[in-house]
Amino acid sequence: MKILVTGINGRFGIAIARLAAERGHEIIGVSRSGWPDAQPLPPGVTSLKLDTADIPAMTELMQGCQGFIHTSGLHGSHLKTHTLGDFLDINVTQVGRLLSAAHSVGLNRVCLSSTLQVHCGYTQRASGSMILEESLPPRGDTAYSISKRTMEILGEEIARVYGLSVVSLRLGAFGYLDDAALGPKLLNLAISASDAARAAYLAVEKSGFQGEAIIVAPSSPFRQPDIAEGLLNPEVVVERYYPGAIAILQREGLPVTAAQFSSVCSIRRARLLLGWEPQLTFESWLRLKGWTGASPQPENH
Repeated sequence: MKILVTGINGRFGIAIARLAAERGHEIIGVSRSGWPDAQPLPPGVTSLKLDTADIPAMTELMQGCQGFIHTSGLHGSHLKTHTLGDFLDINVTQVGRLLSAAHSVGLNRVCLSSTLQVHCGYTQRASGSMILEESLPPRGDTAYSISKRTMEILGEEIARVYGLSVVSLRLGAFGYLDDAALGPKLLNLAISASDAARAAYLAVEKSGFQGEAIIVAPSSPFRQPDIAEGLLNPEVVVERYYPGAIAILQREGLPVTAAQFSSVCSIRRARLLLGWEPQLTFESWLRLKGWTGASPQPENH
């Protein structure tokens, strides 16, 4: 499959590019600054310098592509420098132009990059401490999350009106730390960059989506009572499910805190619709550090 990827030089774009050969796809990647000079371009990837606002050029690139993964736009790091109007212009209006262009050339499989902040906000407190799932009302709290939620609605409407297969991925945090340093963050809201990239591939390798928003986040054994207890006694809860884990975390200098219980996510929809499962989990991370305990009971969410 030939896939057009925007933001190829960003954390998400680079992760997608690195999996191109493994997935057996040809990637045409675009960004305003091009591929990072310090990193070798992966096999199967072509990188072009192009502003996605150049719709005629983007339309030309879309011809012959079977998939479109859109990762570029304004992100949380732009909150101090851009207004709500800027976020809506780039993350919504410009996306609408790109989806119209895709429809015009028969490019029918689209993956849009959204964020878990639609649920829990920038501070991870907007939703309250709970098990997050797609059926819950949005609780964004910044121009970034507002624009991403609006983008999701646009994707749903475009799918309905034009018949495109559109998925919006509500992605957990990724790419800020090396996998080895994630540790307890894998308990609730952080995933590996490669796991995020696999979800994007699955979103365009499959078809028939109707604008669904799908949470892509860590798997967790925690139930609602565990979340309440973990806010007060996080080590007690983690040790209950992963006996011996606290000693490993202390050895690695990665303490578990109440932040790991701000919320946890249900990934049932990602499993059902995408066939996605995170490969890097808190349990697999512990095992890489020598943990030999029994696996906790699978979560029912």
